[in-house]
Amino acid sequence: MTARRDDAAQREYDRFGPWLLEVSADDPVPPLFEPHCGLAGEPILQVKVPRQITRREAHPGMDLYDYLVSLYGHELVVLERDGKEVRKRTIAYTDIRQLAVQEDLLRGRLHLGLPEAPLALPFNTVSNEVIARVAGIIRERYRPRAERLDAPPSTGAGEPLSFAFEHLLKEQRSADPQVVATLTQPQRSLRDTERNAWRRIIFGIIDRRLLESMHLTDGLELHVYDRGRSYAHRWESVYGRRETFMPLANLTSVEWRAGGGGPSSLTISTAGGTNTWALLGRDEEAADYVAWLRKVTATRRG
Repeated sequence: MTARRDDAAQREYDRFGPWLLEVSADDPVPPLFEPHCGLAGEPILQVKVPRQITRREAHPGMDLYDYLVSLYGHELVVLERDGKEVRKRTIAYTDIRQLAVQEDLLRGRLHLGLPEAPLALPFNTVSNEVIARVAGIIRERYRPRAERLDAPPSTGAGEPLSFAFEHLLKEQRSADPQVVATLTQPQRSLRDTERNAWRRIIFGIIDRRLLESMHLTDGLELHVYDRGRSYAHRWESVYGRRETFMPLANLTSVEWRAGGGGPSSLTISTAGGTNTWALLGRDEEAADYVAWLRKVTATRRG
């Protein structure tokens, strides 16, 4: 028995790395979590999230995983390591009011917006395909029952987005012809907002930029791409990307604040969180979108 445990510990250690692993015969449930599994039937997908330590710090027999995430038909179960103890959280998909996947170089985070305590799962971006599967399973099940709404008119042609964002838009439209780009924000220099010559020179030196974002909808869900933050300076390299998903049925409020020559802001809220995007020079394009969002929230409240 001891030899078998030692062999299993060695195999787990050999497979250990920064990546998420799908539980399988080759990658079984970690021993710490095993007593807490098996009560809810066979999961659709089960993944284990490694501790954020280097391989040099790990050794066979050590508790190498911080989370075990099990996705079932109507709920997901998250087991979290707390020293030698395990904390268990069971979440109905319909309690998830919004979802976000954020990546920045090797660091990633899956954020579940819940009415009480949100949940953020860290991951290494080498595992983004596994996280995409997890997010896909959740999105298939987290929407309240609702009819598909007529989307607002697509945003008019304007300044082009980056190649990466244009490619994402083509991918989404190819996957679902009903997807509409409702609002796009190209990268803009804040220098463009200044009328004072000296301030334009100063802003030109600083070159603070508003980063790009893109809002899509299929009439059931909002899907927003951005860079994970609103601004960056000229000397900063920006590698981040964030996708935020919100079922239209979960929207609780929409707020638009005109910038008066500077950046305006659009805030969209659900019971699972508040999301704000800065926009520059897009007030006219945003007007129809904001009106549509407000109509959606009023209809849902009614």
